[in-house]
Amino acid sequence: MDRIFISTIAYNAEKTLPRAIESILGQTHDDFVYYICDNASTDKTGEIIRHYASQDDRIIPLSNEINGEGINTLEIIRLCCQNNSDNSYFCTLDADDEYRLDYFEKMSRFIEENNLNIAACGNDMIDASTAKLIQVRQLNKNLILSGQDFTSQFPLYYQFMRTVWGKMYSLSVLGKCAFDKVKSVCYGADTIIAMEAFKHAERGGILAQSLHKYYLSSKSISYHFDNKRIVSDKILFDVGYDYLIAKGRKISAQNEGILYQIYFYAIKDTLNVVLKAQISPFEKIGAIHEVFTCQYTRELIRRGIAANELNKVCSEVSKWILAQKECRHKDNLDIAVQILTAMFEDMSQVVSQDSLKYIVSKIPEIVEYLQQKEYSLILERLNKWFKKHDEDVLPLTELEIAAFLALDKPEDETFALFIDIRKNRPQSAKMLNIDAQICTLLAKHPLLRDINANLAAAFSQSIRWVIKADYQKALDKFISLDNVEIEDNDAEAYIIFGQNLSAAAEDVDAYLYFKKIWISYLIDCSRKEEAGKDLDELGQLLPEDEDFAALIRRLDI
Repeated sequence: MDRIFISTIAYNAEKTLPRAIESILGQTHDDFVYYICDNASTDKTGEIIRHYASQDDRIIPLSNEINGEGINTLEIIRLCCQNNSDNSYFCTLDADDEYRLDYFEKMSRFIEENNLNIAACGNDMIDASTAKLIQVRQLNKNLILSGQDFTSQFPLYYQFMRTVWGKMYSLSVLGKCAFDKVKSVCYGADTIIAMEAFKHAERGGILAQSLHKYYLSSKSISYHFDNKRIVSDKILFDVGYDYLIAKGRKISAQNEGILYQIYFYAIKDTLNVVLKAQISPFEKIGAIHEVFTCQYTRELIRRGIAANELNKVCSEVSKWILAQKECRHKDNLDIAVQILTAMFEDMSQVVSQDSLKYIVSKIPEIVEYLQQKEYSLILERLNKWFKKHDEDVLPLTELEIAAFLALDKPEDETFALFIDIRKNRPQSAKMLNIDAQICTLLAKHPLLRDINANLAAAFSQSIRWVIKADYQKALDKFISLDNVEIEDNDAEAYIIFGQNLSAAAEDVDAYLYFKKIWISYLIDCSRKEEAGKDLDELGQLLPEDEDFAALIRRLDI
């Protein structure tokens, strides 16, 4: 192996940079060139770099006049590839991290023994604020990748490949890479660089040792909001997808699932950053909307990947939305509702977007019940609302019906709800075509198939008992009603219902009563042939009955 090149880009890192530099200068393998760039720092970072460079000629100091403009990791990679042997290797180190002192030695030996183009090692994850070890991330044994191993072993090695640090890259591989997508992201550039390098590597390896110390800090750029952050999540998903296609032509279901899991954790962090960002509520809701209307997010929800964790994230976002007056303002209401229905797909099956707009603006606490599918609580809250306001509100009526159906309430209770809506909320009844819903419900019961909405409303108590199959109580309620005006068009259905209900209740007297009314009705309607047949049948059973005799005389006139 020829020389090892390493780079560090430092910005205001005066407190941590000496640690990083010392971890390189103390390496047991000492044939290296170390590029350190002061990225327009305002503290003593530049002074520290110049001091070390004056003491060790292996350090090449660089600087930028404007932060983020000029020299970066990619520029240093290009510089190394242009002027050095393909047998040389490249590494990076963040200004707040460090390598173990035998990192170069062990990684170069691992590469040479296994003829690798690229190698990664494990990491110590350390809390930067306390310097306490959080976890050690490393494999149990070395992993060598070639051919189909890059796809079949993807679930095992991805966690070690996604960062640019903790690796040694062959310059021959880096020289083949196109890093064009790096400029499109505000974070995750290291993942793009690493994946592009792995894509061009014929042989790779993961050393089962932790040689890199990574200090986790909330000041990292990964934890700050940028307008390009959300599109960065999408690009990183695409990069992963393209990598697996390049390595295997076809992505397995397992690997695709992993990509979506990775994407979930990306948007989880992004949403956390958005909610904490010092930007206006309007900007926040716009960013959240962009996350949840993304096709990858919709597919993530559809597949139910990381469902429990995703639901927790969605609940937090929902609480934030409902707590913001700006989100309930008419100008933002459409966006808020689109986010809610995107997060909770089942919600749109229960309530329309128009209804949800009203709920979000007027009774936002109901949204939480919808998310949790607490339909009983929804009905309790609506019941209180209607008692207090006594208003005919279509969205709430629609929700009330949906909650009834979602709870699979007994049909007699659903019928009673329809009748109440028909009586007390005429506008909603008309818009929701409650009469048709009543008839559809009644059609399930043979005794009620000929009953229209008007008769059903007039004899609602009797109808409920029929639905519950208590025909005697139904008959008692039916007969006991006085002064009920029956429209001429409903007379036939009313009489037939009385006959059939009497028969179902096995009440002979009631049956005969309605039979006489029926025959009289037929005579009045000049349907004498039908009336005659019924009279013949009953006359044989009751030859002495005066009412039948009178009906016969009417028929003969």
